[in-house]
Amino acid sequence: MRGIDCSQGGGLPPPTATPTPRASAAKVCRACGSPLEAPGDYCLSCGASQVTLLGCLLRDDGATLLMLDAEGRELGVDFVKAYLPLYEHGSIERQISLRNFLELVADRIHRKRPELVVLSAENHELAQIRELIPFAVRFLGFSEDADLQSLRDELSKLLKISGLERVEIPPDRKLGGAHSTIIGERRGYNLILKLATCPYVKKVVPGRIRAKGAAATSGGVSVKITRADERGNVRALLSEGSSVQEIFIVTTAPNKELGEIVAGELKKLL
Repeated sequence: MRGIDCSQGGGLPPPTATPTPRASAAKVCRACGSPLEAPGDYCLSCGASQVTLLGCLLRDDGATLLMLDAEGRELGVDFVKAYLPLYEHGSIERQISLRNFLELVADRIHRKRPELVVLSAENHELAQIRELIPFAVRFLGFSEDADLQSLRDELSKLLKISGLERVEIPPDRKLGGAHSTIIGERRGYNLILKLATCPYVKKVVPGRIRAKGAAATSGGVSVKITRADERGNVRALLSEGSSVQEIFIVTTAPNKELGEIVAGELKKLL
């Protein structure tokens, strides 16, 4: 017997994730003290949102929701069961179950009113939930190996850089320096411009061009982010064939730790 498909209107099974010590405290509004039905819920009494970041890990067997407040404290972990593996791919039954499951997860997210939803999905089917979420969404990509701890780590990084100054000017206005030549022609220029779209980048400065060596004479245009220095600025290498060019990226990060997080954001842009 297949049992009840909760994504089609049945009762939900108990969450599989163990609540954190703060879960009970999160059932009271931090602004007015009114009771909340579930940890991290938006307060209907005073209109206060408890959740700043909400991580959502979507798999065929269910969705795990992780909620953090503005200080990075964990308000709770929720789990929404799915029964997609019971149905064949392409079947009408699976499509109905998928639609109802995603709507149920989107409703759970809406109850929290988060500032940002950080989403990881196992496949393209599940990633369709982005169309149902009325909040800012940061999509981490497709992964079959993502787990709750990796989601925690990602949310922690985002909280650490959330207080950094953001430079909201056109990317081309961030390009500067004495070296006007950029190797790779249009392709190289576009890659550098892509780095400049990061809001935590103040300036992108192309440096000197040198030869890689006789052994490295082939290959297309690519950028490699290398490291952050003690002041939070990042170094990159733009390569084309046997040539390599240093790229210096001035960020709003004040130290190496935050600079490394910004470097991770730059890698994602590539």
